[in-house]
Amino acid sequence: MGTPVDGLIGTRLVIQLDGYGPHSSRAQRNRDLEQDERLRRSGYIVLRFSGDQVRWKWPMIEAAVLEIVAAGRHLAAVPRRRSARPTEASRAAG
Repeated sequence: MGTPVDGLIGTRLVIQLDGYGPHSSRAQRNRDLEQDERLRRSGYIVLRFSGDQVRWKWPMIEAAVLEIVAAGRHLAAVPRRRSARPTEASRAAG
């Protein structure tokens, strides 16, 4: 991943919690959004919540996380292995 996150559930679900102080400036908000986009492009699911949401709307956060976990989306898909069929070039080199 290479990017600090507040929490990682499974291998793909990133939780970001934003307190008001460190995340109150426009510049920091833009950095947060850019970080979220980089993580999404790398295959992560990013949920970002404010400190107020953590304090006052915990059931909403819990429901969002549990929905993703129940669907198994917090785990990376296992790539399918390709069959080891020889290519034309490798057969010719034989």
